[in-house]
Amino acid sequence: QYTAGTSTIYALDRAADGSIVSPSEQDLTQGVLTQYSPPRLVLAPGMQPGAQTTTTLQVNVFNISNPGTVTHTGSLTLIVTYLGRYQVTVPAGTYPAALVKWQYDGQVGPATVSDIEYRFFADGVGPVAAIDKQDVSAFLVYNNATKFGKVLVAKSQ
Repeated sequence: QYTAGTSTIYALDRAADGSIVSPSEQDLTQGVLTQYSPPRLVLAPGMQPGAQTTTTLQVNVFNISNPGTVTHTGSLTLIVTYLGRYQVTVPAGTYPAALVKWQYDGQVGPATVSDIEYRFFADGVGPVAAIDKQDVSAFLVYNNATKFGKVLVAKSQ
């Protein structure tokens, strides 16, 4: 698993082709568990810069306090693009890292979702930097447009 700060925990797995995938994530701020089918692609071996994969994900959302009951369903189109390798300096050090972009668009429950994420993955370390732009709206009841960045502050041993 991969934990992003105190807000999100991503479950990770390895697919038969060697890809790293995420079948689910917990949003601790919202108190929900989201499951993806098929699992979301995180990294695929052998991708060349500029290469893209497009997948339609079926999404089930559960309250963490009641994981047996689906509260929302929907689908997202996910486009994963490998953008190349870069030298990245963060508080935890300087790393050669692969840059991957995820673009999500779709509908989950009453919410329209549009999200773009960029993540730098360093060999043997994992994610060292991220940029995320989320836009989620559900009619006039809920509207969340956020942009944030994250960097690796310290490398765990």
